[in-house]
Amino acid sequence: MSRVNSRGILFAAVFLSALSLVFNLPSALKLISGLIQVFILPGLVFFFFLGDRKRPLTDSIFITPLISPVLFTIVTLLITQLTPGLIIPARLSAGLFYLLLAAAVVLKKADFGSKDHNLPRSVILLSCSYGSLIALIYILNSFLLIRSDAWYHASVVNQIITGGIPPLEPWLADQPIRYMWIYHLFIASWKTLSGIGLFAGLGIFNIVSALSLPYLLARVVSFFTSDRRRLFFSTLIATAGLESVSWIMFPVSLARAFTGEVRGFTEIKRIIDGMDFTGQGVLKTLAPFGTWMVNLSDKYITITSFSYSLNLFLLCFVIFMSREFLAERRAGSAISIFLVSLGAYLFHLIAGTALICALAGSAIIMLIIKYFRKSEEDLVTLVIPSFMAVLVFALTLPYFLSLGGAESEGGSFLSEHLHLGLKNLATILLPLIILFCPARRALGKLFGFAGREYALLAAWVIPLLVLNLVADLPTRSESKLVFPLFLLLGPVIGVAMTGIIRESERIRKKLLIAWTVLLFAIPPLLTYQAFLFSGPASEASDETNREIMEDRYGAYRHGAELFEMIKNRTGEDAVVAERDFTHLAPVLGMRRNLAARIKFHKVYGYDREKVIEYHDLNRNLFGREPLSNRTINFLEKTDLDLYFLLLAGDLDENPGLGQKFEQREDLFKPVFSHEMGRLYTLRRSGLEGQE
Repeated sequence: MSRVNSRGILFAAVFLSALSLVFNLPSALKLISGLIQVFILPGLVFFFFLGDRKRPLTDSIFITPLISPVLFTIVTLLITQLTPGLIIPARLSAGLFYLLLAAAVVLKKADFGSKDHNLPRSVILLSCSYGSLIALIYILNSFLLIRSDAWYHASVVNQIITGGIPPLEPWLADQPIRYMWIYHLFIASWKTLSGIGLFAGLGIFNIVSALSLPYLLARVVSFFTSDRRRLFFSTLIATAGLESVSWIMFPVSLARAFTGEVRGFTEIKRIIDGMDFTGQGVLKTLAPFGTWMVNLSDKYITITSFSYSLNLFLLCFVIFMSREFLAERRAGSAISIFLVSLGAYLFHLIAGTALICALAGSAIIMLIIKYFRKSEEDLVTLVIPSFMAVLVFALTLPYFLSLGGAESEGGSFLSEHLHLGLKNLATILLPLIILFCPARRALGKLFGFAGREYALLAAWVIPLLVLNLVADLPTRSESKLVFPLFLLLGPVIGVAMTGIIRESERIRKKLLIAWTVLLFAIPPLLTYQAFLFSGPASEASDETNREIMEDRYGAYRHGAELFEMIKNRTGEDAVVAERDFTHLAPVLGMRRNLAARIKFHKVYGYDREKVIEYHDLNRNLFGREPLSNRTINFLEKTDLDLYFLLLAGDLDENPGLGQKFEQREDLFKPVFSHEMGRLYTLRRSGLEGQE
């Protein structure tokens, strides 16, 4: 099919998708239209008006679905400031991009880029294969769509759909959210336009991120080698992840046999017996003692916005390295860096912070290099990326502060968030030591500023190194700072490795290839198989967590009717109390919960006393003991539109629980009874007006 025909079909599909904004299309067509509106349409507009005309054609294929969510979300966010709700802003946002696309066609700006590019077809195949692999794993094991933090992300999405923005915390009764929620705004907007299932939407978002990763890494590699074979294999190494090689140092973990109360063969046997190759346990098994569990494959399987922001980090680096584009189209390149940096920060604060620090620090490093090396780099070109980073930080500061980002626990903010990151240092050094020869070659060029490309890379690596060594983040999140650094070091070390292999001959070459495959292939393969066969039992850290995961998965698969009844019989501002903090109502019934576990305040920084108060209240409501005076006083005075969900499993485990609610007719009134559970409300909640 000719390029002209392909363009015509694409434009026809895009413009026909606009019908979903006017007509009620069949669900399949509505779903396809929604995909086009949020993953293709905004990105095309971006490239047509701001893109480099000399860019590879493949950029329009792999980067369009990456940049589109940023643009769509930003425009939707701005429109929500003018009109409430989500349906109208999402439709207006899509409509605006249709108008801009039409303008680009009329103005003859619809340029898809040059057809010639230096990336081999094998890289395109690798990208498609990687995205297909993640999709296949989700298809074969749907549990992966709800595991880990996916349940919480789904709760926030539903809260935005029902309550608008900024959302309330879905796992607490009446608290403003303290978790970054722009990612969830995008998923909610997309769900509103397309009607896609909640967890399916979260999964497809991850698949899009996985689809773009090898391509972006290949674009980075292409700055350091033009050899097509080396480019492909270096990309393959970088996709496996630089951290992958650390598994070979597992024997270091056996050193614990010489310390502690239990020593010798007894401790060695305990360590070996504790090796877990199922579910999340494989991450711990592959991480040597004293290092973080950093696993790139895990980040693209686990439902999170972190992988997406990592891709935006790489995209911004590609723009930064495209010096001709920065010099010739200063306005377009500046806006591009601004939008990509803004998206990375809004979708995930940690990855975005790493990007902002790298951009801001790059100007200082490049100015030093310019002074000592007498570089001919244009001063304005050096400063623009850093200025955009500072501008992003300034504009997003209110958002950061609204999440409690500048709060401390009694001491100064800096003292609580700065430390000597020895564990980050160990995690970074270990793969460099294992890959000593290629690492020495690559780092020698990097810190020796051997050419413009390596100098530009060093301008990002040095600030990231500093950030890894000094930043102390809540809940050990400083481990996430290792990923952006490895994404930059991986390609150049891959180039050095393939160079050494190419220079070798005969048996040495075969041994080096076998050693490289052994180092880099084992962790991804073990990770994929572990997640492919994972389930509630393999994900839970203890018996309580296992039961929670089983209850969630069971309700996800079989509880639609019960929670649809809850949704229909309660108001959008209703709060549903549940016994075991499984948080079924926020996900399946789109209603907030009364309480969460006590550790919730440590994870997200909520008021500790409020978390404990609601936790104890929830325990007393569903416990075997009678209602306390404190609980009764709360129920009599609360303004919450409060409901109480008693699942069939709760009633089986505690037969007196039903009587506890039935006997207090002065406080509780039945709403409905179902084979999977019962729902009660407070007597004064105005239920009669809803029936």
